[in-house]
Amino acid sequence: ASVATADAWLANVLPRIMALPGYQNGGAIVILFDEAYGAESSVPAIVVSESVRGRGADLTVFDHRSYLAAVQDLLGLPRLPVTQGVPSIGRGMP
Repeated sequence: ASVATADAWLANVLPRIMALPGYQNGGAIVILFDEAYGAESSVPAIVVSESVRGRGADLTVFDHRSYLAAVQDLLGLPRLPVTQGVPSIGRGMP
């Protein structure tokens, strides 16, 4: 889909998610732009949360394993072998 289509979808869906108790009680929204090609392609991500410490861009190189690492860390789960030593996109969250 086009960027305009994605923007319209997010403009419709994000306010509804942000109104939910799960988001309002310390939740987070992770938006991954998975339209890259090849193993070394950059995939932009946005984390929306009142719980994030520090604002602005983080120029650390993350990948899909970083998202998985964040989920494991936030849920208190042990890291899978594939996420050992991987920077977590959730590292700025409580």
